[in-house]
Formats: sequence, C-alpha cells, structure tokens
Amino acid sequence: MLFAVWCTAGERAEEIRAKWRRQHFRYIVSQRSVIRTGGALFAEDGHTIRGMLQVLDLPDREAAYQWVLDDPFGREGMWATISVEAFHPRIPEPEPGFLEAQVMR
Repeated sequence: MLFAVWCTAGERAEEIRAKWRRQHFRYIVSQRSVIRTGGALFAEDGHTIRGMLQVLDLPDREAAYQWVLDDPFGREGMWATISVEAFHPRIPEPEPGFLEAQVMR
C-alpha cells in the first residue's frame, strides 16, 4: 500500500543534516525498492531545510512510520513532526480516462 510521509524539520535539522547526510543517502539507496517518489522540502531560499516528503510502498502505516525512524535523520531526531497517511495517486492518471470518469460520477 502507498503512504505519503511528510516530516517537518526540527530546530537541529541543519546540524543533523550536515552530520548524517551521507548515512541518510546510504539508507535511501538501500530502500529504493519501497520509495515511489520523494525528496527534501526547502524554504524559498533553496537552502534552508523545511522537511521531507516521501511516497512509500509498505504493508501498513506502522511500517511507514518505522521507515522514517530507521533513517539516520529520523533516528537522530531531525524531524519535529512525522505524518503518515494512506496515498492514492491520481496524477498522473492511474489509467487513461480516469479523471474524466471521476467528473461523470
């Protein structure tokens, strides 16, 4: 099942990011099979980390939450908040004509 994971940066995010970035990317590389899309969220300056958004294919909400905690950023307390919600992608369309069919419902 797909889950959208949205994390907001805590007060020590820049410090944690600088120290654990390499280990975080090792984790991301090892988890490619469950990551559908995602990345960092930044302030408008393009440098200040604001959070992370990932779409993960995992069995349940608890597994998605644990995935965040197993990441070095999560383990080291980078995130002030962690939100996990079931995700049903609609764009791009899961099949041609899906959106038009929704209009007619």
